[in-house]
Amino acid sequence: LHDIRHGNIGADDNNRAAIAQRIEFLSWIDRDCHPDNWVPAVLKWIQVRGRTAPDTYQFIFGLERLVWLMQIAAIDPGVQETHLLDLLSEIDSSAAPEEFSRLRIEPKLREAAIKRLAGKNFGALNSISPHVLRKLSVLSGSDPGPKKQHEATFEHVLPTGTRIHTSWRRAFPKPEFARDYCQRLGNIVLLSGEDNNRADSMSWDDKRVYFARSQFVLAREACVEPEWTPATIDRRTKMLINRLLKDWKLEPIETLP
Repeated sequence: LHDIRHGNIGADDNNRAAIAQRIEFLSWIDRDCHPDNWVPAVLKWIQVRGRTAPDTYQFIFGLERLVWLMQIAAIDPGVQETHLLDLLSEIDSSAAPEEFSRLRIEPKLREAAIKRLAGKNFGALNSISPHVLRKLSVLSGSDPGPKKQHEATFEHVLPTGTRIHTSWRRAFPKPEFARDYCQRLGNIVLLSGEDNNRADSMSWDDKRVYFARSQFVLAREACVEPEWTPATIDRRTKMLINRLLKDWKLEPIETLP
Protein backbone atom coordinates (compact mmCIF):
# COMPACT_ATOMS: atom_id res chain seq x y z
CA LEU A 1 0.00 0.00 0.00
CA HIS A 2 2.90 2.34 0.77
CA ASP A 3 4.39 1.65 -2.67
CA ILE A 4 1.03 2.30 -4.35
CA ARG A 5 0.70 5.64 -2.59
CA HIS A 6 4.28 6.66 -3.38
CA GLY A 7 4.49 5.66 -7.05
CA ASN A 8 6.73 2.62 -6.61
CA ILE A 9 5.01 0.13 -8.88
CA GLY A 10 5.86 -0.35 -12.53
CA ALA A 11 8.52 -1.81 -14.77
CA ASP A 12 10.75 1.28 -15.14
CA ASP A 13 10.90 4.97 -14.25
CA ASN A 14 8.64 6.14 -17.09
CA ASN A 15 6.14 3.39 -16.45
CA ARG A 16 6.12 4.11 -12.71
CA ALA A 17 5.54 7.82 -13.33
CA ALA A 18 2.59 7.11 -15.64
CA ILE A 19 1.08 4.67 -13.13
CA ALA A 20 1.60 7.12 -10.28
CA GLN A 21 -0.31 9.80 -12.21
CA ARG A 22 -3.30 7.50 -12.72
CA ILE A 23 -3.26 6.52 -9.04
CA GLU A 24 -3.17 10.18 -8.08
CA PHE A 25 -6.25 10.77 -10.25
CA LEU A 26 -7.94 7.88 -8.43
CA SER A 27 -7.13 9.44 -5.06
CA TRP A 28 -8.82 12.71 -6.11
CA ILE A 29 -12.12 11.31 -7.30
CA ASP A 30 -12.71 9.02 -4.33
CA ARG A 31 -11.98 11.59 -1.65
CA ASP A 32 -15.55 12.83 -1.26
CA CYS A 33 -17.37 9.76 -2.57
CA HIS A 34 -16.44 6.21 -1.63
CA PRO A 35 -12.84 6.38 -0.36
CA ASP A 36 -10.37 3.75 -1.52
CA ASN A 37 -12.90 1.40 -3.11
CA TRP A 38 -10.31 0.79 -5.84
CA VAL A 39 -7.39 -0.11 -3.53
CA PRO A 40 -8.20 -3.84 -3.10
CA ALA A 41 -8.05 -4.30 -6.89
CA VAL A 42 -4.57 -2.76 -7.07
CA LEU A 43 -3.34 -4.81 -4.10
CA LYS A 44 -4.74 -7.95 -5.71
CA TRP A 45 -3.03 -7.10 -8.99
CA ILE A 46 0.35 -6.74 -7.27
CA GLN A 47 -0.18 -9.97 -5.31
CA VAL A 48 -1.06 -12.00 -8.41
CA ARG A 49 0.80 -10.30 -11.26
CA GLY A 50 3.65 -8.56 -9.43
CA ARG A 51 4.55 -4.88 -9.09
CA THR A 52 6.68 -4.89 -12.27
CA ALA A 53 4.26 -6.73 -14.59
CA PRO A 54 4.52 -5.19 -18.08
CA ASP A 55 0.76 -4.59 -18.33
CA THR A 56 0.38 -2.92 -14.93
CA TYR A 57 -0.17 0.50 -16.52
CA GLN A 58 -2.95 -0.88 -18.73
CA PHE A 59 -4.68 -2.28 -15.64
CA ILE A 60 -4.35 0.94 -13.61
CA PHE A 61 -5.47 3.01 -16.60
CA GLY A 62 -8.59 0.87 -17.03
CA LEU A 63 -9.32 1.04 -13.31
CA GLU A 64 -8.93 4.82 -13.16
CA ARG A 65 -11.22 5.29 -16.16
CA LEU A 66 -13.84 2.97 -14.67
CA VAL A 67 -13.84 4.56 -11.21
CA TRP A 68 -14.03 8.12 -12.55
CA LEU A 69 -16.89 7.30 -14.90
CA MET A 70 -18.83 5.49 -12.17
CA GLN A 71 -18.39 8.43 -9.80
CA ILE A 72 -19.31 11.01 -12.44
CA ALA A 73 -22.35 8.99 -13.45
CA ALA A 74 -23.42 8.75 -9.77
CA ILE A 75 -23.59 4.97 -9.78
CA ASP A 76 -24.86 3.71 -6.42
CA PRO A 77 -21.87 3.12 -4.07
CA GLY A 78 -23.00 -0.44 -3.34
CA VAL A 79 -23.14 -1.22 -7.05
CA GLN A 80 -19.66 0.28 -7.48
CA GLU A 81 -18.27 -1.83 -4.66
CA THR A 82 -19.79 -5.03 -6.06
CA HIS A 83 -18.45 -4.22 -9.53
CA LEU A 84 -14.93 -3.71 -8.20
CA LEU A 85 -15.08 -6.85 -6.06
CA ASP A 86 -16.09 -8.84 -9.14
CA LEU A 87 -12.99 -7.46 -10.84
CA LEU A 88 -10.79 -9.30 -8.32
CA SER A 89 -11.66 -12.70 -9.78
CA GLU A 90 -10.61 -11.56 -13.26
CA ILE A 91 -7.15 -10.65 -11.97
CA ASP A 92 -6.64 -14.33 -11.07
CA SER A 93 -7.05 -15.30 -14.71
CA SER A 94 -4.32 -15.15 -17.33
CA ALA A 95 -6.22 -12.59 -19.40
CA ALA A 96 -4.79 -9.17 -20.28
CA PRO A 97 -6.42 -6.12 -18.63
CA GLU A 98 -7.97 -5.12 -21.97
CA GLU A 99 -9.93 -8.39 -21.86
CA PHE A 100 -11.37 -7.89 -18.38
CA SER A 101 -15.13 -7.57 -18.66
CA ARG A 102 -15.29 -5.50 -15.47
CA LEU A 103 -12.95 -2.86 -16.93
CA ARG A 104 -15.05 -2.55 -20.08
CA ILE A 105 -16.93 0.74 -20.36
CA GLU A 106 -20.47 -0.06 -21.36
CA PRO A 107 -22.38 2.49 -23.50
CA LYS A 108 -24.91 3.07 -20.71
CA LEU A 109 -22.17 4.11 -18.25
CA ARG A 110 -20.45 6.36 -20.79
CA GLU A 111 -23.72 8.08 -21.68
CA ALA A 112 -24.71 8.60 -18.03
CA ALA A 113 -21.35 10.20 -17.25
CA ILE A 114 -21.50 12.46 -20.31
CA LYS A 115 -25.02 13.55 -19.41
CA ARG A 116 -23.89 14.73 -15.97
CA LEU A 117 -20.79 16.45 -17.35
CA ALA A 118 -22.95 18.31 -19.87
CA GLY A 119 -25.76 19.09 -17.44
CA LYS A 120 -26.85 22.58 -16.43
CA ASN A 121 -26.13 21.74 -12.77
CA PHE A 122 -22.53 20.54 -13.21
CA GLY A 123 -20.91 23.31 -11.16
CA ALA A 124 -23.06 22.44 -8.14
CA LEU A 125 -21.96 18.78 -8.14
CA ASN A 126 -19.37 19.33 -5.43
CA SER A 127 -18.35 15.68 -5.21
CA ILE A 128 -17.03 15.67 -8.79
CA SER A 129 -16.82 19.17 -10.31
CA PRO A 130 -13.59 20.32 -8.54
CA HIS A 131 -11.82 17.09 -9.48
CA VAL A 132 -12.99 17.24 -13.10
CA LEU A 133 -11.71 20.81 -13.50
CA ARG A 134 -8.42 19.87 -11.86
CA LYS A 135 -7.94 16.89 -14.17
CA LEU A 136 -8.82 18.99 -17.21
CA SER A 137 -6.12 21.43 -16.14
CA VAL A 138 -3.56 18.63 -15.78
CA LEU A 139 -4.44 17.38 -19.26
CA SER A 140 -3.61 20.88 -20.50
CA GLY A 141 -0.24 20.76 -18.75
CA SER A 142 -0.73 22.48 -15.40
CA ASP A 143 -1.92 21.10 -12.04
CA PRO A 144 -3.70 23.86 -10.08
CA GLY A 145 -3.97 21.76 -6.94
CA PRO A 146 -7.25 21.07 -5.17
CA LYS A 147 -10.03 23.62 -5.05
CA LYS A 148 -9.23 25.77 -2.04
CA GLN A 149 -10.53 29.04 -0.69
CA HIS A 150 -8.39 32.02 -1.79
CA GLU A 151 -6.06 29.78 -3.84
CA ALA A 152 -8.03 27.84 -6.48
CA THR A 153 -11.66 28.91 -6.71
CA PHE A 154 -14.53 28.46 -9.15
CA GLU A 155 -15.10 31.46 -11.37
CA HIS A 156 -18.37 31.44 -13.28
CA VAL A 157 -17.69 33.43 -16.42
CA LEU A 158 -21.37 34.20 -16.88
CA PRO A 159 -22.03 35.29 -13.28
CA THR A 160 -24.39 33.52 -10.93
CA GLY A 161 -27.03 35.36 -8.90
CA THR A 162 -28.73 38.61 -9.69
CA ARG A 163 -25.73 40.97 -9.91
CA ILE A 164 -25.17 40.73 -13.63
CA HIS A 165 -23.48 43.47 -15.64
CA THR A 166 -25.87 44.88 -18.23
CA SER A 167 -23.58 43.70 -21.05
CA TRP A 168 -24.50 40.09 -20.24
CA ARG A 169 -28.17 40.70 -20.96
CA ARG A 170 -27.57 40.96 -24.68
CA ALA A 171 -26.58 37.29 -24.89
CA PHE A 172 -28.66 36.15 -21.90
CA PRO A 173 -31.77 38.36 -21.97
CA LYS A 174 -33.86 36.33 -19.54
CA PRO A 175 -32.83 35.41 -15.96
CA GLU A 176 -33.96 31.80 -16.40
CA PHE A 177 -31.86 31.54 -19.58
CA ALA A 178 -28.79 32.71 -17.66
CA ARG A 179 -29.50 30.23 -14.84
CA ASP A 180 -29.52 27.39 -17.36
CA TYR A 181 -25.95 28.23 -18.41
CA CYS A 182 -24.06 29.61 -15.41
CA GLN A 183 -23.30 26.20 -13.81
CA ARG A 184 -22.34 24.40 -17.02
CA LEU A 185 -18.87 22.94 -17.38
CA GLY A 186 -18.01 25.29 -20.24
CA ASN A 187 -18.81 28.36 -18.13
CA ILE A 188 -16.48 27.54 -15.21
CA VAL A 189 -12.75 28.21 -14.90
CA LEU A 190 -10.37 28.29 -11.96
CA LEU A 191 -9.05 31.58 -10.61
CA SER A 192 -7.27 32.76 -7.50
CA GLY A 193 -9.60 34.06 -4.81
CA GLU A 194 -8.27 37.58 -5.32
CA ASP A 195 -8.89 37.60 -9.08
CA ASN A 196 -12.26 35.94 -8.57
CA ASN A 197 -13.37 38.72 -6.23
CA ARG A 198 -12.18 41.36 -8.68
CA ALA A 199 -13.79 39.77 -11.73
CA ASP A 200 -17.08 39.18 -9.87
CA SER A 201 -19.92 40.26 -12.20
CA MET A 202 -17.81 42.27 -14.68
CA SER A 203 -18.47 42.27 -18.40
CA TRP A 204 -16.71 39.64 -20.49
CA ASP A 205 -14.28 42.17 -21.97
CA ASP A 206 -13.18 43.21 -18.47
CA LYS A 207 -12.95 39.65 -17.16
CA ARG A 208 -10.65 38.63 -19.99
CA VAL A 209 -7.94 40.90 -18.55
CA TYR A 210 -7.80 38.81 -15.37
CA PHE A 211 -8.04 35.55 -17.25
CA ALA A 212 -5.16 36.37 -19.61
CA ARG A 213 -2.69 36.87 -16.77
CA SER A 214 -3.99 34.04 -14.58
CA GLN A 215 -1.79 31.22 -13.34
CA PHE A 216 -4.64 28.82 -14.14
CA VAL A 217 -4.61 27.23 -17.58
CA LEU A 218 -8.39 26.95 -17.99
CA ALA A 219 -8.76 30.70 -17.47
CA ARG A 220 -6.02 31.44 -20.00
CA GLU A 221 -7.69 29.12 -22.51
CA ALA A 222 -11.01 30.90 -22.03
CA CYS A 223 -9.61 34.39 -22.53
CA VAL A 224 -9.13 33.82 -26.28
CA GLU A 225 -12.90 33.79 -26.81
CA PRO A 226 -13.98 37.06 -28.49
CA GLU A 227 -17.46 36.84 -26.95
CA TRP A 228 -19.23 34.83 -24.28
CA THR A 229 -22.59 33.52 -25.43
CA PRO A 230 -24.66 30.34 -25.02
CA ALA A 231 -22.95 29.01 -28.14
CA THR A 232 -19.53 29.68 -26.57
CA ILE A 233 -20.48 27.79 -23.41
CA ASP A 234 -21.91 24.86 -25.38
CA ARG A 235 -18.82 24.64 -27.57
CA ARG A 236 -16.47 24.76 -24.59
CA THR A 237 -18.53 22.18 -22.70
CA LYS A 238 -18.27 19.81 -25.65
CA MET A 239 -14.55 20.50 -26.04
CA LEU A 240 -13.79 19.83 -22.36
CA ILE A 241 -15.85 16.63 -22.28
CA ASN A 242 -13.99 15.40 -25.35
CA ARG A 243 -10.68 16.20 -23.66
CA LEU A 244 -11.62 13.76 -20.91
CA LEU A 245 -12.91 11.15 -23.36
CA LYS A 246 -9.69 11.36 -25.37
CA ASP A 247 -7.61 10.77 -22.25
CA TRP A 248 -9.75 7.70 -21.50
CA LYS A 249 -9.51 6.47 -25.10
CA LEU A 250 -13.26 6.73 -25.63
CA GLU A 251 -15.11 8.00 -28.67
CA PRO A 252 -15.72 11.76 -28.68
CA ILE A 253 -19.18 13.27 -28.69
CA GLU A 254 -20.43 15.07 -31.78
CA THR A 255 -23.21 16.97 -30.03
CA LEU A 256 -24.18 17.65 -26.43
CA PRO A 257 -26.88 15.39 -24.95
